[in-house]
This record gives sequence, structure tokens and C-alpha cells, in this order.
Amino acid sequence: MYKIKILLTAIIILFANLLFAQVNTNSPYSRYGVGDIFSSSFSQTRAMGATSIAVSSPNNINFFNPASYLNIDSLSFIFEVGYVNKLKFYKTSNSTDYNNYSNLEYISAKFPITKWWAASFGLLPYSSVGYNIKTISSSDEFDEIDYFFNGSGGIDQLYLGSSFKVLKNLYVGANFIYMFGGLNQQNSIIFPNDNYASNTFINKQIYVADINFNYGLQYKINLKNNKFLNIGLIYSAKKSLSAKRSYLSTGVITSGSVVANDTIENIEDEKGTVELPQSLGLGLSYNINKKLIIAGDFYMQDWEDVKIFENNDSLTNSSTISLGFEYTPVWNDALRYYKRIKYRGGVKYQNTYININGTQINNIGISFGVGFPLRKTKTSINLAFEFGKRGTYTNNLLQENYINFSLNLTFGDYWFMKHKFN
Repeated sequence: MYKIKILLTAIIILFANLLFAQVNTNSPYSRYGVGDIFSSSFSQTRAMGATSIAVSSPNNINFFNPASYLNIDSLSFIFEVGYVNKLKFYKTSNSTDYNNYSNLEYISAKFPITKWWAASFGLLPYSSVGYNIKTISSSDEFDEIDYFFNGSGGIDQLYLGSSFKVLKNLYVGANFIYMFGGLNQQNSIIFPNDNYASNTFINKQIYVADINFNYGLQYKINLKNNKFLNIGLIYSAKKSLSAKRSYLSTGVITSGSVVANDTIENIEDEKGTVELPQSLGLGLSYNINKKLIIAGDFYMQDWEDVKIFENNDSLTNSSTISLGFEYTPVWNDALRYYKRIKYRGGVKYQNTYININGTQINNIGISFGVGFPLRKTKTSINLAFEFGKRGTYTNNLLQENYINFSLNLTFGDYWFMKHKFN
């Protein structure tokens, strides 16, 4: 047992170091707002269409609804680590491209404190930025103008959450979240065929560091024959995160071996805010004796009035509908291992917060996966595959077709047993 604890501690330290040094997305759509928003789904719900609001499990962690943390054995400690590989195919009206990347995604743990109180902590992304775009145009004065747009970074979340039992079958929870990170943009306008035109280079960085909260509720309704309904509710208020911005714009003229630089605008450590939206979600799950879970979510965020340093960035309100299931033939079959494998699937439809030229970008996906429990332990290996499409190539836009593969390891151990010696 002690070797496992030491191993888990080493994994946490290694994972934290790797998480801050990696690129978490590669999408032109991450140019808008705060980037690509992480779905907050972990091992169990990743393959269920990210359906999470009314789902809870004693052997898995559900960050999306903190009320779920109390569903844990009184002697257990649960630790999760997630890895993802994303393959994307890009399509416009006149071109195609693709990209593939992998990264460690999150770490999380939960444990009981009393019979009516449990806690969780972890590190995961809130949003990710990563893009490299080039467009070419012309004008009456210049035969070619090259525009370059590059972005990187994102916002991460370090959280500590608690779940409490307040009445019979009624659980509430909250996450205290420290949000931090940077959004980096490098834009340039180049006149490749005119040595006397002023090329423009813009570097902008926004650094975020502030606290946030989100809240959850779950209520269990017992039915006959070991069946029950679970109702879930999540909420977070609109939040203005404290931020600083640096902005540098320069003009460069290159004529032969002579280079002329001119600083157009220079702003350092300007104080401001990055706003996050009010969000609300409702979920329902139907559970049959540790055999079947059927769940559905509706989740919405009010991005329309959100501003980033007083800039709205053409954002619009977002909404997500998802459905998912988990099926376990016989959860406690000691002889036939395949009967204890968990089979999962789901679908989702999302109106994202991005609106370009009057077109709201939609995202539709289908997912499936399996959970392999290890013998005589609470540890499991979870695999999930998601196939989907975001955006459209009409109206001079971009369509992303994606295949996501997730590997999640859930370690379970008994950490709170009192040993007796004769």
C-alpha cells in the first residue's frame, strides 16, 4: 500500500510539471474568447457524451458537479489521471489540412472526511489556445498582403472541492478554484513585394490570476427493485477575473540591408478583467442496481455580455444537450471478468459561444468507451473515443472533423483503515 502511495505522489508531481509545458489544442476556433473550453468530463463520463450533472460513482470523480464527491466508500482514496490524443481534419471551401497532438490532461483525487463530508482536489484546464493561421489578400495599392495570426496558452484550474449531505438523499457541493494562466497572441501584416511599406507586428499577452467558485446539487429518489433517479443541478455566477495585459505594436520597413523599426504602441501590465459567464445546468439519470445508467444533461452559459478587457469578441450564449449510458453486465461476477467490464456511449449537440459573420459555430459528437476494472482493487483503466464535427466550411468558414482518444487511469486504495496488531 505504501509503495502505491509513493507512486501516486510521484505521478502528481510529474504530471503537474508536464501540464504547464504542453500545447493543449490546435484549432483556429481557439482564437476567439478565452479559447477552447474544456468539457470537465473525467473517466466515467468522457465516453457518455460528457453527460455528468446527475452522475456519481464511488470509484470515479465527477468535477462537473461537486455534490457527487460524497458518493465514496468511507475508507477509500480515489485518484485519477487523464491522457488524450486529438486528430483533427480541417476543411474550407478550397483547402484541407490535418493535425495530430497528444497531452496529459488532468489529475484529480477525492476522499471521505466524515460520513456526511467528502473532499476532492485536482488540476485541469479551463480553456486552451493554439492556432497558426495565414491569409493572403490584395488591394489597389499592394498586389499581395499576408496576414499571420498565432496564439498559444490557456487558463488552468487548481481546485479544492467539498460535498456535504444536508438531508436524506440530498447532497450539495462547491469547488473553490484558483484560475491562472496566459493568453498569447502574435499578429502580423506583411507586404512581401514592397520594400517601402511598413510591416506591422503585434504581440499581446493577457495574464489571469484569481479565484472562482461553482456549486452543485444532487438529489436521489429511490424507486422499487434497487432502482433510483438522480437529479442534478449546477451553477456558477458571472465572474470578473483580475488580469494584466501587455501590448506591443511595431512597424518595420526593410529596404535592402537597411531596417527601420518604429514602436507604434507599447502597454505594459495594464490592469483589467477577463469575465467568465454565468452558467446553469440540469441533469437527470436513471440507475438500475449497478447495472445500467441512462443520463441526460442540459447546460447553458451566458457569454453574450462577457468582455475581455472591454472587448466582447462577437461571443454569443452557448448551450449543450447530451445523452449517455453506462452498462455493466454483472458488476460483482468473480469468475467471468468480461461481465464486469463497463460499456459506455453517448451523444452531444452544442451551440458554442463563437459567432463569426452571423454564424454560430456548432459542435456535434458521438462517443463510446469501456472501463476495465482490475481484479481485487478499486483501480480501473478507462478508454473513450469521440467522433465529431465543429463548424462549417460554407460562408468562408472552417469545418473541423475530429477523432479524440482518451485514456484515463483511476487508482483506488484503502487509505483510512486502522491496522490492528495482536
